[in-house]
Amino acid sequence: MELSEINSQIKPNLKVLAKGTKVGSVDHVDGDYLKLNRKDADDRLHHWIPLSWIERIDENNVFLSHDANEYKHSRRNSKPLM
Repeated sequence: MELSEINSQIKPNLKVLAKGTKVGSVDHVDGDYLKLNRKDADDRLHHWIPLSWIERIDENNVFLSHDANEYKHSRRNSKPLM
């Protein structure tokens, strides 16, 4: 997806799904990353994922091209340097 398309469709609190498994919800777009709410995280911390992981977006969900295991092992646990 194009960055302009992502920015126009991303809204706070959309569910983030990794191949059907909920891994969090949107906080906001942070540069080239999607920042996830800490309230939904298993460790109660914010996490960031590259926007390039976004496969598609609908009115309620952000669908990732990675599965839940890949998400957990590849997510960023601190704010990426911009």
